[in-house]
Amino acid sequence: CTIHSNYRQLWRSTLVSWFKLMPRDAGEFTGAENGPATHRIAFQLGDGTIVDFRNDFIGIGENAAEDVMRGYEPTAFYLNECDLLAEDVYEFALGRVGRYPDMDEGGPSWYGVLADCNAPVLQSWLYQKIFKNTPGNVDLFRQPSATSPQAANLANLPKGYYERQAAGAADWYVARMIENKPGYSR
Repeated sequence: CTIHSNYRQLWRSTLVSWFKLMPRDAGEFTGAENGPATHRIAFQLGDGTIVDFRNDFIGIGENAAEDVMRGYEPTAFYLNECDLLAEDVYEFALGRVGRYPDMDEGGPSWYGVLADCNAPVLQSWLYQKIFKNTPGNVDLFRQPSATSPQAANLANLPKGYYERQAAGAADWYVARMIENKPGYSR
């Protein structure tokens, strides 16, 4: 299950990126713009294993995490732009994963919560709970600064992309959105 802060952002960013990896016409895609959606794709692995993959796309919006996630039985959650989500979404995700497939069907071979985000604000639950004191059951991968030679995704951007973005930008913006440093709330 992929979760974003709201349906507008889910359809404007998350699903645009998803369709680059998994074309909309691959398998069966259902859902209306600015509402929930499901993409189901069946395929065979090299060892002959048949995969029946399903991804539900949900925007939390003004709903309580409990109202949206209670009773849901996924293998995993992907919390897209996790810094925009309430802590409750993360907590409910941790408590719901690993419920599919059922144990009498062999259970999941892996389950968990994946998330991505920009560098969070220092006052946020995400910074306090994950970045500042990373729990032992969490693997935190921090992308290098966009100005670093180790920067990710440069091959997919025009030359000088981040340098142009930083030119004249406020220091707080450069630190959080380009250098990937947690910062103060604006």
